Amino acid sequence: MLFSLTQFSVVSVIAYLALAALSATISFRIYKSVLQAVQKTDEGHPFKNYLDVEISLSQEQIQKYTDCLQVYLNSIVRELRRLFLVQDLVDSLKV
Repeated sequence: MLFSLTQFSVVSVIAYLALAALSATISFRIYKSVLQAVQKTDEGHPFKNYLDVEISLSQEQIQKYTDCLQVYLNSIVRELRRLFLVQDLVDSLKV
C-alpha cells in the first residue's frame, strides 16, 4: 500500500481498495447463492448479521462530536490566520 501511495494519488488508492472490497463481497455473495441453490438449503443472506447492526448516531453523540469539531476548527482557523497574516515572520516563512 505504501508503494501504491508513492506511485498514485491517495484518492486512486482508496478507490481501488474500495473496488477490491466490493468485488470480494459481491463474489462471496454470488458464491453463497450458488452454493445454496446447488445444495437446496435456506441459509439466507451471508451478511445478514452485519446488515442488522444499528449504526445510527444519537442526537447526544452528534452534539458531542460537533462540539469537539468546533473546538478543533476554531483552533485551526486561528493558527492559519496567524500564519497567513504574518503575525510572526519566521513561522510564516516556515510555511
